[in-house]
Amino acid sequence: GKLNPLWWGVFLEDKMEFEGLVLVAGLRLDYFNPRFDNYPSDLNDPVVDQTQGGQVKNPISVDSKYYWSPRIGIAYPITEKDALYFNYGRTFQVPQFQYMYRNINYDFSGAFPIVGNPNILPETTTSYELGVRHQMGNYWRLEVKGFYKDVQGLVNTQQNWVTASQYYTR
Repeated sequence: GKLNPLWWGVFLEDKMEFEGLVLVAGLRLDYFNPRFDNYPSDLNDPVVDQTQGGQVKNPISVDSKYYWSPRIGIAYPITEKDALYFNYGRTFQVPQFQYMYRNINYDFSGAFPIVGNPNILPETTTSYELGVRHQMGNYWRLEVKGFYKDVQGLVNTQQNWVTASQYYTR
């Protein structure tokens, strides 16, 4: 059938300025529904015909997913030319559709069958940044910062064995 995934997001942000402090806070909500109801209930026994594939055995629907992404930034002016700042953010990225919907009827007729995963989780990034900057005249600024970034859920492949000699890559 025709694929018609649904994906939307909404983002709220506010900037608050206090004496000696600037705060920017945001929150994003992402919703993703693959709208896919032909997912095998058992990934180790996914098809009716294990040699040729093409018909999923006991198909189930893939669940919708919600993700909250908080973001915060704090700037503290030390002097008129110096500032200390901190940023935090958590983001989600829906995988490319080619990784989700490739060969979704589980056709095993090729030599090394690869199928997509409509139930794949998104890539998640958490990042922190801490820095200080100093304005030197009108044209130069010195900035020293440290940052940390953690990325999880990168797309990878997995072999699933259906018999001792037959497998597919998901």
